Amino acid sequence: MAKQLTTTGNRFKLTISDENVTLRKIQETHSPDGRVFDVKTLLQVVEDIFNRAEVTSTDDTLVLRSSKHIVETSETPSASFDDMPEPLAYAIDKISTEALKYTTPLSLSVSFSCKCHDGVDTHATTMSVLKMLTSYSWEAKMVLALAAFAVSYGEFWLVAQFQTSSQLAKSVGVLKQVHFILEKSNISKPQFDEIKSLLKDLLAITKCVVEFMDLSSRYTTTTTDLLDMSTVVSHIATATYWTIRSAVACAFQIASLMGIDHEHRVGAMEGWELPHLARKISNEHNQLSFHLNTFNKRIDEKKQKDMYELLVELFKTPQLENMTVFKVFFSTRDGLIKLLDGSDARKIRVNIEVLRAKHVLLLISNLEFPNDELVILEHIYTQSKQHQYEIVWVPIIRQDDNYSISWSDMELKLFQQFRGKMPWYSVEDPSLIQRAVVRYTREVWHFGKNPILVVVDTKGKVTCPNALHRMWIWGFNAFSFPNGDHDPFPNGDHDLWINQPWNLEFLVADVDPTISSWITQGKYICLYGGDDMDWIKQFTTTARDVAQKAGISLEMVYVGKRNSKEKFLRTIIATINDGKLSHFLPEPSSIWYFWVRIESMWHSQNQLEKSADIDPVMHEIEKMMIFGSSEGGWALLSKGGASAAEEMITEKGFFIQHCFSKYEMWKDNVEPLGFMEALRIFIQQNRLPPSPLRNCSILLFPGPGTNSYRLPNKVECTDCGHDMEKFIMYRCCHDYL
Repeated sequence: MAKQLTTTGNRFKLTISDENVTLRKIQETHSPDGRVFDVKTLLQVVEDIFNRAEVTSTDDTLVLRSSKHIVETSETPSASFDDMPEPLAYAIDKISTEALKYTTPLSLSVSFSCKCHDGVDTHATTMSVLKMLTSYSWEAKMVLALAAFAVSYGEFWLVAQFQTSSQLAKSVGVLKQVHFILEKSNISKPQFDEIKSLLKDLLAITKCVVEFMDLSSRYTTTTTDLLDMSTVVSHIATATYWTIRSAVACAFQIASLMGIDHEHRVGAMEGWELPHLARKISNEHNQLSFHLNTFNKRIDEKKQKDMYELLVELFKTPQLENMTVFKVFFSTRDGLIKLLDGSDARKIRVNIEVLRAKHVLLLISNLEFPNDELVILEHIYTQSKQHQYEIVWVPIIRQDDNYSISWSDMELKLFQQFRGKMPWYSVEDPSLIQRAVVRYTREVWHFGKNPILVVVDTKGKVTCPNALHRMWIWGFNAFSFPNGDHDPFPNGDHDLWINQPWNLEFLVADVDPTISSWITQGKYICLYGGDDMDWIKQFTTTARDVAQKAGISLEMVYVGKRNSKEKFLRTIIATINDGKLSHFLPEPSSIWYFWVRIESMWHSQNQLEKSADIDPVMHEIEKMMIFGSSEGGWALLSKGGASAAEEMITEKGFFIQHCFSKYEMWKDNVEPLGFMEALRIFIQQNRLPPSPLRNCSILLFPGPGTNSYRLPNKVECTDCGHDMEKFIMYRCCHDYL
């Protein structure tokens, strides 16, 4: 074959035009007839030979491993390839014969060495091997060529390794002149180092091609859509050529080391430039790795797209059982995600079968799970008398716009800390959660920054995409299933609100057992909040004075402010405690729970499309939301006991303070009408008109992406009745020291 050579010293390379001609000739030898064999296992055998044939080396000498260090194990891949088909063994022997027919020690000559110098014979031998393997696939050609070289390479080192322990090996070694290599290691070591390095590169590129061809065979209908196959096939054909040529070159190199005399050995070694071949292999490997990575990525993208569409269909279509859905939702690339049982101190691993035929609450969050939420959630869960459902924590790790999932050591540690606190099931390894699942939680269930609680029934139907607000309001009583599969609340929040009175007992629930006790005792109870310490001191002093004059038993409780900083709350609570001004919710988590319940009530009513200007309960909830967001103080007054359980008065701090300070004006109505009614009448008759000198009313909602709230188009001020103005606010609420 005519070719143009560009030389620099002893190095050579083909021109681009010549490489195109060579590629065409390589492809002309390729005519596969469909024959197949287990290339992966044969490649493992080859790799095993290369690994076991290695020698340890110092800077200047080769040190053979003794036979006692060559340990056979049950893991050797050759054990699974004992019954090699006869045609395959014949092909390997034929390649080995072709590649080495001019390279035995007895036939090596000066003329051959000169031919090797310009590369003609290795190219011809390589093309001859390709023609022999015309009926095999590209990856099969590469593996068979390496196998043929591995036979001679393995035989050589087998004889070398047993030189000192076997007379048979020693005698064969004399005929093969193995002793020269061992005695003149200063000459042979650099050559074997190059061979060893090149063999690793050959294994790497062959594995790459094997993997690529395996993928393309499994995705035949989509391969052409995902890649430019003509470019890839050209690279594979080129890689096959240079892999076989490198194996032939290695065979020549070893044969040269066993030459008849020193002059011929040196000439042969100077003629071969294994580093040049290594660079060619490296370049082709880089190209193929790029295409393989691209192919893998696009295949994965398609699989994730298909999986997402399957999840949409499964959750939308009635199923016979929930496992049909969960086997997709909790699937990994290799199987199914394992769960850890948080109720067991050992955190034992279980499979998702524990969820079969159960009502399941999927608690989905990131690793910024607020500690207050976790504390209260665990408290409510452990207080439940009987669990008729299973909770599974599904943590979603950091994700970008492509829904990719990744870990850091810090996140792993944080995940383990959270998991250790949870008494329910949790995903063992969140990094196994499929990207399609992450996408589904974000796009269908609207998971953003805040945790959500997805309710899935025994048939795999989502009965509520985010029932966390239900849980905060009614606890796990909202998820009682006394009749097994039957949902006692088929209409969701509507059914839960039907028989729910708006009163103090419902408002405080189990936030603080002390308050519940006061309600039972029929005491007057005043909840108050805000962050104005001067007003707090004035109000508590005035309220105690009025209670004493009215002869009522009044208990006051500070419940903080919605979304206030923990550090600031603790400062206020400490001042209240030191001055013995009133009772207070003991922990920031209790204050958070009080306000998140009110926010959840608003969310629940909002889902039912209740309006504050029509629905009295929504009006009172919205008033509490405004009080919790606005500047200044506020107060809610009620009386315990069954007869007056639903009677509550809620007002801004400055106005309730004004009314109490005018007690002398309405005290005569207390005895005939009762304290609450007398106060109510005075409030109605003396309500102050809105004034710019007083604090504005503010209502804050979480921003987009933090939850699935449907924000109202307009909100009326509960103080003056006018439509409130809408603003956008950015806030950072970290407590810096």
